[in-house]
Amino acid sequence: MKKETKTEGEVRESSQTRKPAVAGQFYPGNKKELSLLVDEYLNNVKLPKLDGNIRAIIVPHAGYEYSGQVAAYAYKAIQRQDIKRVILIGNSHQEYFDGVSVWNSGYFRTPLGDIEIDDDFAKKLIDFNSKIIFRESAHINEHSLEVQLPFLQKILKDFKIVPIILGNQNNTDILINALKNLIDENTLIIASSDLSHYPNYKDAQFSDNKVIEAILTGKKENLRKIISDLEKQGIDNLQTCACGADAIEVIMELSEGLKAMLLNYANSGDVTGNESQVVGYASIVFYGFDKLTTSG
Repeated sequence: MKKETKTEGEVRESSQTRKPAVAGQFYPGNKKELSLLVDEYLNNVKLPKLDGNIRAIIVPHAGYEYSGQVAAYAYKAIQRQDIKRVILIGNSHQEYFDGVSVWNSGYFRTPLGDIEIDDDFAKKLIDFNSKIIFRESAHINEHSLEVQLPFLQKILKDFKIVPIILGNQNNTDILINALKNLIDENTLIIASSDLSHYPNYKDAQFSDNKVIEAILTGKKENLRKIISDLEKQGIDNLQTCACGADAIEVIMELSEGLKAMLLNYANSGDVTGNESQVVGYASIVFYGFDKLTTSG
């Protein structure tokens, strides 16, 4: 089949550094304050024993005061690994589009400094399928990947990133097939996702427990089913069970055969004390002695 031609705007390289969009909002905009806060979160973590290396993680992306401590568990767990490439995957919160947007060159900036894009890897992804593009507008104001970067900068020493935003037309299989032959043992994949949005505290715990149980089975079909079942139950004020469900599905498929473990869970009610409308957060790792793979 002949590959569709992409427009100039979809394949051009980014000439500028992607500047922080939510520094000073979701996390401190001051370098020293940010560094100290991330260190504090990491120092609070006590981890169980994990056999093997962590290949993929699921982490939340709310403001640090709400979800930073939860996210720190997964980041602490990868602290001693030799990770050279980090693939960050999130669902778009800013605009609807059909496709997968990969930032393909340059740098992402945070108050802690600039992180280089793995442009060679990004190019291979974009060359794989006409649905995989560079769409600058999908990234420029998106917070879900940006909030992960300061944790990575504190944990890892020499690494590049591949930022990926999924549109809203279910192109997960395309991304899975593009990634499966490119990732290696020095690659970490991150799915950025919060869990339930805006039910009360008790209902959030119920929904989040079901979703987490499905994720831990390692079967994306189980996740799809439980989300569908929960949506049909009509839980008051439940807007979504997982805003990054597509990103989660990608790493579940790529992590087939690995073990999955929940490291920490909380919701915003645990922080604010307001239990009327909350958002859920989980830190989950996929680990083992095998490389990331897929049966697709």
